[in-house]
Amino acid sequence: MQKKQVFYLTVLALAVLLVSASVIVLDSLDPYKFKADQKGVLFKAKSLPPGNQLSALAAADSFLLVPSFYEGSTVNSYVGPAWILFRTVLAANGKQTESVFRVYDKGKQLVKCQVDSKTQDNQEVSATECGALLASSQAVHLFIELPDAGLLKPEVVVESNAVTVKPKSVNDVSPVSRVLLEFMFPNTGEVIAKSNDLLKQLKN
Repeated sequence: MQKKQVFYLTVLALAVLLVSASVIVLDSLDPYKFKADQKGVLFKAKSLPPGNQLSALAAADSFLLVPSFYEGSTVNSYVGPAWILFRTVLAANGKQTESVFRVYDKGKQLVKCQVDSKTQDNQEVSATECGALLASSQAVHLFIELPDAGLLKPEVVVESNAVTVKPKSVNDVSPVSRVLLEFMFPNTGEVIAKSNDLLKQLKN
């Protein structure tokens, strides 16, 4: 009886050690050391707390919006309003904004980009040209990725000169974008309310 107890205790101890080791290994592999949950959205950053980095990025003068679209997909109808939301809030805060629309095929391969800027108004460029364009831009990049059902919850990844919105589902795209904007610009709610009022007046 005593031998059985010793055996079970040994197995239990080994299991605890394995779990602890796994947690340590996984934690060491995760490059995002700083995390914060804001209204159900996981904000992640590598070198500084997300709030600190977002405050610094919000002070920039120019932004490059980089939303993602699928060719002929209903997902696009969810990404478009999020892009408009970013444009509206950034403009209200006096930011210069340009856009690069990434278009993917059903295999999730980038096929082309549509550029909306002062020098390239609605100009289509190849996937290769698109990559070079993004790399050369000094503006703060705001990426809107396509939904990823594999995420535990929606995420916002904050880097030194870029922020990436990663929705879990199509229904997350605009809400997560709004949470991010509220984090960066405290007047976001006021800007949205005024925009909605203006739209109502135009409809009437």
